[in-house]
Amino acid sequence: MKRNFVFGCISVIAYSILIVYIPQIIQACLDNIIIINEKIFYNQIFKLVFIVLLKVVFEILYVWLFELFSSKKIYMLNIRLINKITKYDWTFFSKTNLGDLIEYLENDMNKISSFFSTTFPTIISELVLTTGVLISVYSRVGFNSFALFVLLIFASGVIILNFKKNDEQYIIEEREYSSEVFYEYNEWLANRKIINLLNLKGKVENIFDEYDLKWLEKKIKSQKYIYSVWALSIIIGAVFSSIAIFISGINYYNQAISIGTVYLIINYSKMLLEPISYIQSTVQSYKNYKASNKRINMLLSQDSQLKTDGNLLDDSIFNVQIVNLSYKYEDSIALIDVNMTINMLDKIVIVGKSGSGKSTIAKLLSKLLTPPNGSILVNRIDINNYDLMSYSSKVAYLSHIPFIVDKKTIKENLSLFDESIDENKIISFVEQTKLYHLLDISDAYEFLNKVIDKNELPNGFLQIINISRLCFQDKLCVILDESFLDINLEWYPILISVLEVLSSDKTLIIITHNTEFVNLYSDMTNIKVIRLEDGSII
Repeated sequence: MKRNFVFGCISVIAYSILIVYIPQIIQACLDNIIIINEKIFYNQIFKLVFIVLLKVVFEILYVWLFELFSSKKIYMLNIRLINKITKYDWTFFSKTNLGDLIEYLENDMNKISSFFSTTFPTIISELVLTTGVLISVYSRVGFNSFALFVLLIFASGVIILNFKKNDEQYIIEEREYSSEVFYEYNEWLANRKIINLLNLKGKVENIFDEYDLKWLEKKIKSQKYIYSVWALSIIIGAVFSSIAIFISGINYYNQAISIGTVYLIINYSKMLLEPISYIQSTVQSYKNYKASNKRINMLLSQDSQLKTDGNLLDDSIFNVQIVNLSYKYEDSIALIDVNMTINMLDKIVIVGKSGSGKSTIAKLLSKLLTPPNGSILVNRIDINNYDLMSYSSKVAYLSHIPFIVDKKTIKENLSLFDESIDENKIISFVEQTKLYHLLDISDAYEFLNKVIDKNELPNGFLQIINISRLCFQDKLCVILDESFLDINLEWYPILISVLEVLSSDKTLIIITHNTEFVNLYSDMTNIKVIRLEDGSII
């Protein structure tokens, strides 16, 4: 990864030097046309063609290297964050909600990626380009023109950076509010079935109408600021170009410089406008990167909250007894006197309406919540006596929000936590479950190499991939808490084939309110259905 970064920097520096050098070759061509030196003229033309081609090569190279560096850096950060988050207990998640974590893992990662793939190479390029241009101006035109160019660059940068400085906060506010609304939309989409059942659709739509109006107001303010800076940049550019034309014209009239040098000064003045026009967006991108990096480091720097003492969960057996389990939150009773037995390799479906206590059982069995002592026994040992790290490594809990790394292939997402998984094993799984039919693809290899774009693919597809990943992990028990909430009815047969593979060597506990799925699943395989209502088994 470091090698990509170093070679990327070398490539962008070489690219920028060639950009500065090209006008000098054109200058030589113009001067040699006037003095009618054809041999030198054609030599310069060949040199120009070669340099232009070399510039294109370095441009392609640095773009590719920085994209590669950026994607690897984000991938490693994602893995580090996931590993870190799995070491926190429920106390951490009560302070840092899931929406914030999604913000960190998606929006902040995108800002960091954008900075390294686009902004950082642009900064290097503009610094090299500006330095090269100023050195050329000094050596070819003289100190006075050089000093004037430096003064104009400095003055222009100060003016743009300080122009409506107080208003630049509008951009940050608009982006932060946009992220907040985006998260709320995702929450609504994830729970739309429940909202429709409760006849709350109209109320939710009114709330989002208010969100849209407020977002539009912030958007207008941010756009006004952006366009005012853009207009100022154009004005400064026009002034800058006029001064360059005036200086070169006076010098040419006094026969102090050649016509080629006139071209060089005008061309260089345009080059110097680029860093000036980009300065506002560059500063903003850096601020976004700095804020995002700070939030990511905040998570990575926190100490694990998990206790490392307690019993270790047996690797070969998972039997659960729930005895007279009752549980209440601060403002409501969730479970009342629940009794249940779960044996190794059982397929259990707990079904009930929203608020019946289904998810509470899932969180208690996952040690995300702490049950009363003696109410849940795992392999005849109180669940509270197990070491959380040991228990969590063998018992997987999945909510309705899928964790998928965007812009990575399906294969990379399936093998996210274990890159050593045999590719043939993954291909065999895809062929067995017919996963490729979800995207109307007839070939498992083509399906696995498809790059995931979360903006194009439905959430139900991402949920199936999220569940499928568990088929390649060494777990004793998998708890799916509404994990396929958004999967379409026509995809249920494929989902069930995935669940069959998953449950072949694992205990499977499914939490759902979807009776259509339960009926279809029970017709296709042997499952145990437990129905909850108001916190009690019926």
